[in-house]
Amino acid sequence: MTGGGAINLSSEEDSLTLAGGLSIGIAERDVDAIVNGAVIHSDGLDINAKREEVAVAISAGVGAAARSDVAVAGSVDVNVYTDNIHAKLSDSYVRSTGDVIVGAKSDMVLVSIAGAVGVSAEGTGAAASFGVSSTVDEIHAYVDNSDVRADGNFRVDAVGNHTVVSVTASVGVGLLKSAVAGQFSLHLVKKDVDARVGDGSLVVAGNNAAIIADDLVTLVTVTGGAVVGNNNAVGVSVSSTNIYGRTVKAHIDDGASVTAQSLGDALGIDLDGNTDNGAELSVNGLAVHAKADDDIINVVMGAAVSGKICRSGLGIDRYQQHHGQGVRRVCLRHVLQARCGECAERRRRFHRRRLRSCQCGGCRRAVRLAVIRCHRCIRARFRPHP
Repeated sequence: MTGGGAINLSSEEDSLTLAGGLSIGIAERDVDAIVNGAVIHSDGLDINAKREEVAVAISAGVGAAARSDVAVAGSVDVNVYTDNIHAKLSDSYVRSTGDVIVGAKSDMVLVSIAGAVGVSAEGTGAAASFGVSSTVDEIHAYVDNSDVRADGNFRVDAVGNHTVVSVTASVGVGLLKSAVAGQFSLHLVKKDVDARVGDGSLVVAGNNAAIIADDLVTLVTVTGGAVVGNNNAVGVSVSSTNIYGRTVKAHIDDGASVTAQSLGDALGIDLDGNTDNGAELSVNGLAVHAKADDDIINVVMGAAVSGKICRSGLGIDRYQQHHGQGVRRVCLRHVLQARCGECAERRRRFHRRRLRSCQCGGCRRAVRLAVIRCHRCIRARFRPHP
């Protein structure tokens, strides 16, 4: 989890407020369960290579400014994973009174959250967020050039389960000027899932034999932003999910021999690779099964609000009492753009010293201010009616 925040209360106009968060996760792993050139006599044999992981990455940036020209906030979340999961039985002699299972499985859940908020009271608010992930998985379960006899079931399983939940959002607010927000989400998945009985293998199962390759990819992405600007409001949301170079195979190679005698009960197999009576796949004899499944939900949304935001003196005044008089600081622009209704309170309460009216002209006699110019604002001295 990473985050950054900045709040600028400076009175300088030509200033920049910048905040950001950056999260980078990179992992490359090899998980191997290998039996090579062995002679095995046992009640059962389970060669199992398994990877299970839950990764949560959060990055956030918040930038807020009272008077600076630009307030910028950004967040970047990058995750790159490369995994090789291998279960192999090769050049071996196996005699088992139970089951023989060679299985490779990868179970990965990635939660990625990237968010940014940029707010400027008198300038431009900008925010941008990026969520990117790349996953490359190689999941192989092999029996090569081996003599295997099992009184029970014989199984070769290669199973992949990859889930990505991504939220990428940003908010830009510019109360006097413009607001900009952009968000980009990109998730790439490449899978190679292979279950094989290879050349030169002799397999005899007293009950059932199954070669299973199963892969499930679930991608849920939400990408959105909101912008509120006085002059202009611009928001852009882009999201892309790509499953490329994907291979899911279950096969018995040329030159291999597999015999399933079916002397016992049927074998129930869930497609996530677990045995279960009454499961989705029932094997009574020999089964060679390959399945690739995708569940993709991609939500992209945005909202933009733009328009003149008129603030009367009552909203931004700062009062100081000094010998019965007050000091009011009001930006000239807002005095000139004040609406008639907003001038009504002034009409009732203040003497006329010098005129500053709104654009409509209807309240020319309503604004009674004694004005002294400064480089940015008007300093008005007033006193109540006696």
